[in-house]
Amino acid sequence: MKKISMKVKVLANSKITLKALAMFMMSVFLLSCEKDTIEEAGIVPPVNVNATYNVETNAIDITWDVAEGATMYKVYKSTTADGEYTLLIATEQTNATDDTEPNLENGTSRFYKVKSLRTTADESDYSIAAEAMVVGKSIAAPENLSGSFTLQEGASLSWDAVENAIGYVVYKSATKNGEFSELAEVTTTNYTDSEILNAEKGAAFYYRVKTKDATAVSDFYAEIMVQRAKILASDNFEGATPAWTTFNQSGAPIDFNNAMGGNSNLTWAESGSLVIHPGYSAAGGTQCLQSQWGAVVNINGFTIEENKTYQLEVMVHPHAEEQWAGIHLYTNEYPNLSDAFNETRGIRIRFVKTADTPDLCVSDHWVAGEMQSTDIYGENDNAEIDYYVDAVNEAGAPDFWVPARIVFTDNGTTVSVDYYINDTKVKSVDYTIEDRGNKKISITNTNKQPGDLVAKYDNVRISELL
Repeated sequence: MKKISMKVKVLANSKITLKALAMFMMSVFLLSCEKDTIEEAGIVPPVNVNATYNVETNAIDITWDVAEGATMYKVYKSTTADGEYTLLIATEQTNATDDTEPNLENGTSRFYKVKSLRTTADESDYSIAAEAMVVGKSIAAPENLSGSFTLQEGASLSWDAVENAIGYVVYKSATKNGEFSELAEVTTTNYTDSEILNAEKGAAFYYRVKTKDATAVSDFYAEIMVQRAKILASDNFEGATPAWTTFNQSGAPIDFNNAMGGNSNLTWAESGSLVIHPGYSAAGGTQCLQSQWGAVVNINGFTIEENKTYQLEVMVHPHAEEQWAGIHLYTNEYPNLSDAFNETRGIRIRFVKTADTPDLCVSDHWVAGEMQSTDIYGENDNAEIDYYVDAVNEAGAPDFWVPARIVFTDNGTTVSVDYYINDTKVKSVDYTIEDRGNKKISITNTNKQPGDLVAKYDNVRISELL
């Protein structure tokens, strides 16, 4: 306590009494004691400290009330309530966020205490500890989900294990955007759906797999489509070195990345120019096949057999007006381009780009050497179909990719063909084919003058429907 020095002068004519003087001296003494106590008292710790796990941010939010006289706060953290607390952050605010452990599992707790500071040398004791438990956190979805179909087992799914998972839940739908129903809960990283064996030939189903941990099933999922089909040949042209390739010999072999599965074996006929082009995408890729004036691509490795159903999928980009991009069923491996373009066998499907829209316009087949054309899909039908827009040309019109799917069966005397665009069936045609050639499939362009950029192709896949 501070020493109080006071001089009291009593006037001669003053009527102050000793009692009054004593009371005055006592008041001064008490005031001095109160002032001394305020100056010497320490700052108090914050109250109402709360800590809560935030599912959306995957972090822990800590809050507390303002402490009178505090200019800063220190937040401390521990893995146990009575354990050692280490400094997490110093802040002037009355809240803080702990995002230092993003991989905490559901059911894990962290504990927090807060100190008030008036100066760097004047800080309070710890506050009461607040606990935050991680709950409702979605564990990651499985990665590398793959699926295949066989007539012996059905749809076989497999995926990579997820850390801390105790199981996986498999769902199924007949359509990509339809309702998914739960099929099974498994503890392994694979599942086989034999029910697909009861579906019709070529039927496709969508599967989703979610991860399950000790407290919940993940909000995230991996998805894949499995079709009753065997992939025979395919290519998405990713991974190949972008470069022009001019062929001067028949059947020059080119091997590309085979990420889509199947037996990738594409060869080109004599002459023409082709490029694996960077920077263009039909549906999320970065490379595609680009061809000029008369190049022909033979899809080898198999021949079309009778009484089997095949499915040809391809993204087609007709580049210029009146210059078609085509798919040819039942062709030969051409020794030269003149044979390819004097073709009088099989079925040729031509894709043409008009000024503003793409058209799957006609198919051609030959009767007694005379070409017969059939309208498949015209300009008036465009409102029904969604296309992928690749870019806008110099005139401001969009460039389109046509997602085409052609399903055909050789019945011996006739060939039945179903035409789809973006999974919408647009026409079914039965053809009488006199000459089936070598029963090959080719990609071929209109025979325009050299230098004309004709078409692009991407995501080519031929399958046998089972």
